[in-house]
Amino acid sequence: GRLDYGVNNAGVEGARAPTADYPLDEWDRVCGVNLTGVFLCMKYQIPHILSDTGGDGAIVNVASGNGLVGGANVSPYIASKHAAVGLTKAVALEYAPLGLRINALCTSSVATPMQDRIFGGDTPEVLAKVADMHPSGTISTPEECADAIMWLCSGAASYVTGYAYVMDGGWLAR
Repeated sequence: GRLDYGVNNAGVEGARAPTADYPLDEWDRVCGVNLTGVFLCMKYQIPHILSDTGGDGAIVNVASGNGLVGGANVSPYIASKHAAVGLTKAVALEYAPLGLRINALCTSSVATPMQDRIFGGDTPEVLAKVADMHPSGTISTPEECADAIMWLCSGAASYVTGYAYVMDGGWLAR
């Protein structure tokens, strides 16, 4: 009967193509899921969280490390994830005075079917190649992402809002 926390974790990678050749309908689909989806979730979560918690709640938008860097041939994915991080920061500023904390989780490779599609499978060779892209030499798990989300929703993160929390095994440090 209450909504204390929201976690918005939906995304699609979209087709790969240079921007000039990118199909508009595919652009709309990727941005619709990755950005408009986050907006709509927050639009309807915020009133309930404020009412149910008196403002002592949190929202975590799962973005991507690609929301902090560029990338060729995936412009709608990159743009939508940058926009999701910016949207998170803007909305955090609106609701911080009411006590509602809103953050983004920016991951790199996570062991999911989406990663398998991007890199061409989950064979030991592919997984080793993906792990080697990270200074940690590892790929994160959905459970590690859940732990980060739980921390961002917890009282231990009571002073954290408007933050793009990077969890990427050192990928962006390069």
